[in-house]
Order: sequence, then C-alpha cells, then structure tokens
Amino acid sequence: MTQKSGETSEALALPPIGLNIGVTGHRDANPAFAANRDVIQKTLSGIFDALNASVRSHMPFPESTPRAKTRLHTLIADGADIMSVDLALARDWEIVAPLPFGLALNVAINAHVDTIEDAEALLNQRECLNQNVNARAKHIRALASQARLFALAEQDDVITGLFLDKLKHPDNTAAAMAFASASSERAAIAGQVMIEQSDIIIGIWDGTRSFGDYNVKH
Repeated sequence: MTQKSGETSEALALPPIGLNIGVTGHRDANPAFAANRDVIQKTLSGIFDALNASVRSHMPFPESTPRAKTRLHTLIADGADIMSVDLALARDWEIVAPLPFGLALNVAINAHVDTIEDAEALLNQRECLNQNVNARAKHIRALASQARLFALAEQDDVITGLFLDKLKHPDNTAAAMAFASASSERAAIAGQVMIEQSDIIIGIWDGTRSFGDYNVKH
C-alpha cells in the first residue's frame, strides 16, 4: 500500500510522550519526617502541581504528538513513598512500583507488625489482630492495586525467613541486622530501577546520614 505524503505509518509512529517522576524519602519512623509530615505533604503537593502545570504548558512537542499520563515511580514503602502515591492518584497520574519484594511480603514489612502472628497473617493475606496494622496493610494493598507492579520477589523465601527470625527474637541484634542488611540490599536494587526509569527524582531527606552510632548533619 502506498503511503500518502505527510502520513506516518503505524510502525514509525512515535510512542506517547510523558513525564516520569521518581520519589524517595524517609519512612514514618524517622523523627524529622513524623514531626514535619503536614509541611512535607503540602510542599510535595505544590511540587506535583508545578510539574502538572509545566507538562500542560511547556511540553516541547507538537500538539499532534500522543501524550501519556504523568507517571510516578516509587517503592510504596511507608512514609514518603505512600504519601507521594496518594498525591499522585489524586492527580490521575499513573503509578509504577518496582517493589523490593513480592506484594505480600512488602505489605507485611511496611505495615509495621509487632508480632510473628500478625506477620504470618499478612504474609498469608489474612487480617491480623492489630487493627492499626490491618489499616496500614489495607492502605498499601489499595495503592498497589492501582499501580503497575514490578516485584523483585526472587529472594522472598530468604527475606521472609530473616523477617520472621527478627520478630521471633526481638532482642537479638544479629537477627535484626541480618534482616536489615538483606532487605536494604533489595530496596537498593528496586531504587535503581526507579532511578533508571525516571526523568526527575524528588528526594525527601532530613540532611542526616547515619554511620553506626553517629549521625552526621549536612
């Protein structure tokens, strides 16, 4: 079939153009984040609004170019991640979540379980006894159900064992450190995926780096 002048074949059509935003930051347990949650949320909301306005008015492509929704990349961890997902969904953005673990393990870790019984309930996608934990777990699942998930779950058996061992032995520093080390490694890999897929990265940080028992202010 002869292609008319000025027409573009489907094979040569440009993909939709959109903005990809990554967000990372402190968790709820961070004292500075907890103390300034309202201010952080207001500031992040303002940044999202500014990005929306920029996309509408300054996208450097012809109007005929297909447009994609603005896309948020984040790990759906508690704290800054979940805050950003709530704000993004309110703006009808697309959510893409590279999870460090499978969804069930991600939910159990980020719901802040205190007991092994509650952890096992969430890992088996059941409700647990602690209603505050249940509420957090339901919120994470609801956000995940509206996201495109990319779960790095190949180490879940190992991480689950370390997670449960830490809960079984709450006074065992070695068990806590083993879980923290392994889970941090998975989060770093997921974070790298987020960075590689994002045009802009927004970091929410209190300016402090921890080195053992020392905090260094920047």
